[in-house]
Order: sequence, then structure tokens, then C-alpha cells
Amino acid sequence: MECKEGLENCLRDAGCPEKTIAACMAESESAAKLRILEEYRKKLLQTLHTDEKRLRCLDYLLYCLRSEGDQNATRRI
Repeated sequence: MECKEGLENCLRDAGCPEKTIAACMAESESAAKLRILEEYRKKLLQTLHTDEKRLRCLDYLLYCLRSEGDQNATRRI
């Protein structure tokens, strides 16, 4: 990055928490910044996988409820 403000804005745009931004801005070496950002990325990915699993469970529940509703409607005919 050309300037500190640009890096800080990018980190905010990426959704980094203030603690991560402060840690990254305090580092002078790129290798340390990479380590901090890779760790944050790993946390985001874990959250994403957890949310995907929750969505699959919810989708299955919705499917079951809709199927149950279709079967009940067919029985009334």
C-alpha cells in the first residue's frame, strides 16, 4: 500500500475488527501483516463453513415442512 490511510481503509472495507486493524497497523514488516491477515481470513472461513452448515440444516427443515404441507393438502382431496 502507498500510505497508511489506504491500508487502514482497505482493512475496514474488508470487515476487519478494530483490534486486527490496530495490530496490522502497528507492524512495520509485511510478513507480520500477512500473518495477522491470514489468521483473520482463517477465522472468516471457519465462520463461513459454520454458516453454510446451518443453512443446509435450515434448508432441509424447510424442505421437510413443505413436503409435509404438500402431503397434507393431497390427503384432503
